[in-house]
Amino acid sequence: MAKLFSYQIPQIISLTVETIDLNITGFAMSNYPINPSDISIFRGMSTTIQIMFRDIDSRFATIAAGLTPQVVFYDDTGTIYYQSDLSLIDVTQGLYDFVVKPTDLLSWTNGDLFYAISLRDGSNNLSPVYTDRNYTVVGDVHVIYGPLPNPPTPTTILFSSFTRSGLIYYSGGYPGPNSDINPSGIQTAAIYQSGFIGSVIVQGTLDLNYTSDNTQWFDITNYNTSSAYTGVSSISFVGNYTFIRFLIEPTFTVIPNGSGEVTQIIYQN
Repeated sequence: MAKLFSYQIPQIISLTVETIDLNITGFAMSNYPINPSDISIFRGMSTTIQIMFRDIDSRFATIAAGLTPQVVFYDDTGTIYYQSDLSLIDVTQGLYDFVVKPTDLLSWTNGDLFYAISLRDGSNNLSPVYTDRNYTVVGDVHVIYGPLPNPPTPTTILFSSFTRSGLIYYSGGYPGPNSDINPSGIQTAAIYQSGFIGSVIVQGTLDLNYTSDNTQWFDITNYNTSSAYTGVSSISFVGNYTFIRFLIEPTFTVIPNGSGEVTQIIYQN
């Protein structure tokens, strides 16, 4: 029998300030921390980073009153992605922390950023905090995937891709839960409309080699509007279909004249 062990280990970064009282500058940094000072940020979850301040002898450093530690993340162009004051955990140990939330990462790309931590006084003057023996004030931030995968990218189906046959407009077939291995079978479609009057029908098939032949498709659900509607409507449905397609049936024969139009459908499997 295989055994798996999981460890909850705090992510602690040790940094060096110039002196214990932080009011004297110019000391040689003769005893820097040798542990890695990189920070790892995980998507899809909150990441707490603890910062431990040390002096030149690797002893706990008490930050002087009136000084506030702050952190900033930025890329090689100088664009700032994150900025925050640190929260005090234990003054006697020089221990602080900050939290990066999943919503903070929405505009970030996977890869590497830089971070810098400094001490800010009441006049907004900044003093550096160092990450290695060479007076380096910048460390690395690694933005990596978290324990859950990113949600799949939805499919955008433009009206221009539909084919008209008689009074109905037909989309092509799009992979359903059976094709994309979606065991939940939960699906949602967003219908973008501009003055539309009519119906949108969702059809499915279990045929691996589907065609446009209507005998291969069956109705799943539908959306109807009897008055001109402009905006976005959604329909959700459940089922392990192999492929999905959409039918647009305008009330007044022709799109866009008379019945407005469906500009696009976004399908999330």
